[in-house]
Amino acid sequence: MANDSDKLTVGTDNGQKSAVISVGSDVSVAPVQPIETDTVSEPEEGRFTFFEMLSTLPEPVQSYLLSAELDKVRITIFDRLNLSLDDRDIALYTELEVFFGDVDLIDYPDELWTNLPWEEKDKPQAQELVRETVGRIFMPARSFLGKVAELLEEIGGQVGDYPTNQIESRIITYNQAAQEIAVEINLPRPNEASLRRLQGIIESRLRGVRSDADTVGMLVKPTKTGGLELSTEDADRIVALISREMKWTNFVDQLPDSAAAAKTEDLAAELKYPPEKIKQLLAGTPEEQKVLALSAEHLNQFTKENDGQLKDWLHDVIYNLVDGRVEPWDVVAALMLLTKRGLLLDTLSKDLRFGQAIRTFSEEKGYDRQFIDVFKMQPSGPQAVNVFLQMVLRGVAGLSDGDAARYGLRITNMLKKSGQAQFSGLVAFDLDEGKFVWTEPMD
Repeated sequence: MANDSDKLTVGTDNGQKSAVISVGSDVSVAPVQPIETDTVSEPEEGRFTFFEMLSTLPEPVQSYLLSAELDKVRITIFDRLNLSLDDRDIALYTELEVFFGDVDLIDYPDELWTNLPWEEKDKPQAQELVRETVGRIFMPARSFLGKVAELLEEIGGQVGDYPTNQIESRIITYNQAAQEIAVEINLPRPNEASLRRLQGIIESRLRGVRSDADTVGMLVKPTKTGGLELSTEDADRIVALISREMKWTNFVDQLPDSAAAAKTEDLAAELKYPPEKIKQLLAGTPEEQKVLALSAEHLNQFTKENDGQLKDWLHDVIYNLVDGRVEPWDVVAALMLLTKRGLLLDTLSKDLRFGQAIRTFSEEKGYDRQFIDVFKMQPSGPQAVNVFLQMVLRGVAGLSDGDAARYGLRITNMLKKSGQAQFSGLVAFDLDEGKFVWTEPMD
């Protein structure tokens, strides 16, 4: 086994674990030497090459595992503990099992002891090997592996006794990450609309607006109800790809100045839509703000500032669906007043009339029945609010897509300020088009 350094496989062979890159005092993991083609057979079913497994990890982790620096750390540990070549293979194999996800981090000490052909008298040496591996190899990758510091203390180590360096997590904006993942997914027969919808679904997952199951549901839904009509297998693959990205990436709305000053210095001068400009666009023109304020004042007078009457008014507007008789700004004002008073979510979750109104509206517009199922499952959740706001702002008030999204963002911002952070990400600002857009638009 010690001399099988060319057999870069991870799997089982006749019940025995195979070696993965032999590590001796004079053997390095990086760079990897080319392999003779006539000495390597095709992978058997259930076996994966080292590089196939490595490719499933985030790029920073791949670079870390193949780095000469890490190889030196391993060799130092192995030399100090006087491990045989076979024992080095087993130690490395077990370490990689943790990185590849085959062994849970918490189970690593027991797994290593089980794999090593050592006797009870060798247990102190095994414990030292575990501590050194956790402290010097796993600790720098703690952002990827999880609770490494807790494990180190549990096995008798002290965090302060080991280097505090850490592989840097990637920092990227939600929008950039969604675009990159969408490109990597490589949709069959993509078009601009499907790519945009896919990016919106991805961004919703990155922001935590949707769970994995909800994301799969959106990906397999018919296109007419906001989905992509993908197979469950493709949807699962996409969710796995998103999860991999989330594990090693910090997502931000904008790159922090400390990390991106050098990258954004030249870009800032050319940026057509700086944050101040976007805020101005979000607020609307002075004339629009005045009209909206008057609508809110008139609506307050009409409903006598009574919450129940305000809900009744909004329900009647949605339910009656009278074209040409609805003043758009009255509808917007009603939504904003409900939200400001903390009643929007309560209204959706407890007032069954709104579910019926949405059902009637969906039938009137010819939407698929799946489109309103979200109200049955979680009537005041992010998906339901997303559908409700688009239906009311676009379908009832008759606002353009951009204006509807703009007021959708103002309403969700009000929800976030009240502590409802789960409503982030329903609306974004498209820098290319210069307008606000729904991340998951209704067709």
